[in-house]
Amino acid sequence: MRIAQPALAALLLASACANGVESAAADGTADQLPGTSWLAEDIRGGGVLDRLQTTLSFVSEGSVAGTGGCNRYSGPVEIKGSSIRFGTLAATMMACPPAAMQQEQRFFDALAEAKEWQRTPERKLILLDGSGRKVVVLSLLPMKGG
Repeated sequence: MRIAQPALAALLLASACANGVESAAADGTADQLPGTSWLAEDIRGGGVLDRLQTTLSFVSEGSVAGTGGCNRYSGPVEIKGSSIRFGTLAATMMACPPAAMQQEQRFFDALAEAKEWQRTPERKLILLDGSGRKVVVLSLLPMKGG
């Protein structure tokens, strides 16, 4: 049986959606990330502290910024299809309670290990390591002024 290219693409997209995950290819392209901001819900399966805002904003193509929960950070990011690589991040150096500092370090370590990204229909951004394990799960933040 031969499947036409459009039918094959639709079949692959349906399969990805049935699994509850949209890859960069199924979701469109990496150009959907610039201008979006995300709030960390989970870091390496250990959850996050309540009321501690750990964020990731794709400021523009090739640039991210946010807060690790204590310090503000910014730096480069390279996104090609479903692959993602964070460059060296620069951060302020404020001191916070130990639990906040530990979560922030786990977040920065997870970003350094992220190799792939996915978006889910529930408006989540999932960052995965080179073995396909979730390192960070983030939820979409509403746009400011909207």
